[in-house]
Amino acid sequence: MPARRDGNDYVLNGEKTWISNGGIADFYVVFARTGEAEGSRGVSAFIVDSSTPGFRIGERVEVIAPHPLARLVFENCRVPNTCLLGEAGRGFKVAMATLDVFRTSVAAAALGFARRALEESSVAPRREKCSVRCWPTFN
Repeated sequence: MPARRDGNDYVLNGEKTWISNGGIADFYVVFARTGEAEGSRGVSAFIVDSSTPGFRIGERVEVIAPHPLARLVFENCRVPNTCLLGEAGRGFKVAMATLDVFRTSVAAAALGFARRALEESSVAPRREKCSVRCWPTFN
């Protein structure tokens, strides 16, 4: 998604999909291409208030997840340059630093989900021993 510099603001136009806590967050960290350089060096990070004119929730993404996901829409969304996180063109470094912080908690959650799935898979067959046919038969 591009972010065009206009005076003391950046103007965001485009969409972001699969955004965590979309629709319930008051603020979003948005990564947009500001064009200082090619590749990852041309991406900047912005803090966008959910009440900013030109910002809206496009739709909620229906999934089974521990938090809601949504598609965010930016239509001439003006963000002051004071909402830039770090320096222009250094947003990729901001993203990687954030991932470093959360990798451990994501790994712990995945381990917890896997452990519970294993427990349920060993308990379910015992629980299913009942007088009613629990599993369909196929001819």
